[in-house]
Amino acid sequence: MILLRVFNMLGYAQTAIFSGLRVFAISDRNYYWASLVFALGMTPFGTNLALTAMSSFGYIPEPLVGGCYSVVGQSERTGNMCSRISRVARLSLPTPSCSF
Repeated sequence: MILLRVFNMLGYAQTAIFSGLRVFAISDRNYYWASLVFALGMTPFGTNLALTAMSSFGYIPEPLVGGCYSVVGQSERTGNMCSRISRVARLSLPTPSCSF
């Protein structure tokens, strides 16, 4: 479970790095635009990192329904803040409901 989250977050970082380098190359080595794209691209990485840091992991040793599980210990205010940050980073219109 933890390894899956690590690889998922590395995918977000990889996308942000590639996007920043692409904008750097297209914009004739303009560090401003490349840094802006990289920072906006790293927002999902940061929100997922914060969510993982607030989670607790465990293991159920039963043979039929056993396995790893995750419990997220965050308040509703923190969840709303994370969803707003993600929406701004994607530059999309806000939707009425958001769930993690």
